[in-house]
Amino acid sequence: MVFSKRTSISLLIIALFTAIIVAPDSPSVHAQGVPNPLICYAVADNGGFGGGDDRLVAMDRTTGAFIDVGNTLTSAIETMSVDVQGDTVYAVNHTGGIGRLGTLNLLGTPSPGLFVPIGSGIGTGSNAVLGSHPFNDVDSLSFDALTGKLWGITQNSPRNVIFQINPTTGAFIPDAFGPGFDYAEVALGGQPGDPDDVDDLAIDPISGRFFIIASAQNVNDQIREININGFNPAASPGFNPATGQISSTFMSNLIDTATNTPIQDMEGFSTFNNGTFYGTTGAIGTPPNRMWQINPLTGTATTVGDFPQYDDYEAVGCLTAGSNVKSGTVFFDQNSNGIFDEPPDTRVPNITVRFYVDNNNNNVVDGADMLIQEMSSDASGNYVFETARAGAFVVEVDLTDPDFPPGFTLTTSNDQEADFVNTGALFSEWGNSHPNNNFGYRLGTAPPTVPPPNPNTTPVPPGPGGTPGATQVGALTLADPVIGKLADPPFALPGDPVNWVITIRNPGSTAVTGIVVNDTLPAQVEITGVTSSSGSATFTGQSITFIQAALGPGETITITVQTRVRASAVPPYTLRNRASLTNAENPTPRYAEAIVISAETLPDTGDSRWSLWRTPLLILIGIASALAAWIVGRRRVSAP
Repeated sequence: MVFSKRTSISLLIIALFTAIIVAPDSPSVHAQGVPNPLICYAVADNGGFGGGDDRLVAMDRTTGAFIDVGNTLTSAIETMSVDVQGDTVYAVNHTGGIGRLGTLNLLGTPSPGLFVPIGSGIGTGSNAVLGSHPFNDVDSLSFDALTGKLWGITQNSPRNVIFQINPTTGAFIPDAFGPGFDYAEVALGGQPGDPDDVDDLAIDPISGRFFIIASAQNVNDQIREININGFNPAASPGFNPATGQISSTFMSNLIDTATNTPIQDMEGFSTFNNGTFYGTTGAIGTPPNRMWQINPLTGTATTVGDFPQYDDYEAVGCLTAGSNVKSGTVFFDQNSNGIFDEPPDTRVPNITVRFYVDNNNNNVVDGADMLIQEMSSDASGNYVFETARAGAFVVEVDLTDPDFPPGFTLTTSNDQEADFVNTGALFSEWGNSHPNNNFGYRLGTAPPTVPPPNPNTTPVPPGPGGTPGATQVGALTLADPVIGKLADPPFALPGDPVNWVITIRNPGSTAVTGIVVNDTLPAQVEITGVTSSSGSATFTGQSITFIQAALGPGETITITVQTRVRASAVPPYTLRNRASLTNAENPTPRYAEAIVISAETLPDTGDSRWSLWRTPLLILIGIASALAAWIVGRRRVSAP
């Protein structure tokens, strides 16, 4: 490579910029490979389609501090998403009539913020009912934190259609909705007053539910739910192969809590790993160019911060805490000791392994749990599951798998549990690995009794970005009320008030009876009151009990628990609160969880006196590196 003088000067500027923005006394964008859970990334369209270069920035979710990352050298990025590892930002740029997936540089060469395309375009998909559709004007992009799949939605061109993308090749994944259906049209109602555009998509890392921002001229921006995973079957009928569509369920209009007025032009939508939703308003927003924290169940939005530079923030990505990994090996236990010791044990491929969220945290797979991924052990007998969700999980093998020999029995437990929870350090519930969840078997005894299959199993086509052969399972039935929970605000210090908002909704067509909600608050908070929109809510000590005789079709209950963080609480802390719901028709508890974190500034790095002169040294190193590149470039330019 030959460096010009202009290139050498640019390298010097980049080195100085890189050294400055990692200064320990200011919010910092991470280098690729190191998640930063305190920030969200955003892209300013900065002039509109073809009107100027887009700009990658970041904002601290807790303080609203702004960080300018760099120029993307594109003019039409309208959506972005952070992957489950929390270390790579993906975006779609619409140029030359083609939508192309790519990544945005965070720090490093050739320049921070630069869009690096993947492949030659997302492509044109087909639908056996609706025909072909180009995936070009992509306004929605979101990784599913539970499964790792990447989803996109085109905006009203001429339809709003949802599809899957292979993040390795940048192309769409065929048959995402079954043979002949690469995409599904998102139906928004089609009546006067209904929206006609999908502006962005966000997937709840806790429940796996899909929420969209939808809008139209002279129509308030709305939050709607589409039923992709089957985790909330009653939210909408789901994909209908007879029409090629997937319907959406209205949740709420977007409302600014400070002014109690509707919000317009909410363009970006994303979630943090704990299930907190965020959004960004564009150039004509009310108000414009602002980042918000959003409750998707009620539509209420509170300000995080205003973007002080650039214009038209149409994209945001907040899945920045990192992932958790659970892995193991399936093996033939030659010596029947229940331990994988090789030799004499041998690895076994092609055995089906399933990965569940252990909703009731009892370390066994049962009807309360949620199947999120499924795969077969590879040629070395290994399996690996990765998720950006924290909490309790359990893995089991399929005892009916035909690759098991007749007359086998397991020599290990068939329920391998792992809890990815906070251990006292800030955000320690993410970025963990739980290996050696091994499954051994021997011959000579009939296999154990197999539990009956979950009736709510919904096959999901295989594809990169998720787990090959994945299956999604919802624990809810059509008669079940749905529970949701959010903390407002999600960050609080000792003495701060926190409201825990629980919503119970009956999406079915018949009434449900015997509604009971139980909730035990963390010891670090003091309950100051509890209210409910209907029914009876009481509290004793740290425990909340809610009872209601019946809930009609389409009705919703809102329970608000007012608390204050005790002065004795010592930061850093993570306050995790989970509420349970039962009803007479389904006595199996369903759960919703919310988290409050004490984060106010960047966590202490544990630096010693070295931190006092680290920044000057980093700057000197950056200057030295750039000068070295300049000297090399000068020699190469002057060489005959």
